Amino acid sequence: MTAVYRQSGFTLIELLIVIAIVSILATVVTVSSSSARAAARDSQRKAELQNVSAALEVYRATNKHYPDVQNRTGSWATLKALIYPDYISQWPDDPKGDAAFVYEYVSNAISLGPVGAYFALDATLESPNERITAPQIVESGNAAAAVFLSGTFRSNTGLTTGKIKYRVAGH
Repeated sequence: MTAVYRQSGFTLIELLIVIAIVSILATVVTVSSSSARAAARDSQRKAELQNVSAALEVYRATNKHYPDVQNRTGSWATLKALIYPDYISQWPDDPKGDAAFVYEYVSNAISLGPVGAYFALDATLESPNERITAPQIVESGNAAAAVFLSGTFRSNTGLTTGKIKYRVAGH
């Protein structure tokens, strides 16, 4: 009498199918990671600030100065009332819709020249890995020329202390 032996385990085909499924799932998880989404929203914020900056240049060409907003509190809403829809066709809102990632606008005080000679637009970024390109930027002190520089910097004021901001400035 012959005994029949049954092998236990997986066949090569079964193992290859499992490896393929795991690889596909790993790819999907990697692509849809939260850091990739945050980076995409940060890119959108930067592009929107560039669009508003272009609208401010058109405003300046028409009015010979940038809109005068001395104070950051409510500055985005004030700016919107001054340039939308006459100078920009679509007003940007933060892609995350989160109050922690607000846009800000400020123009200069008389100490740096005529009022409305400079502006700074800020957006708080989500990604903590954003490279700092302008560490010398200061957020407050309208008289400081370092307020009106462009680049990324680490915030040192208010609710955004320690977060990275992106600034577009014009003069």
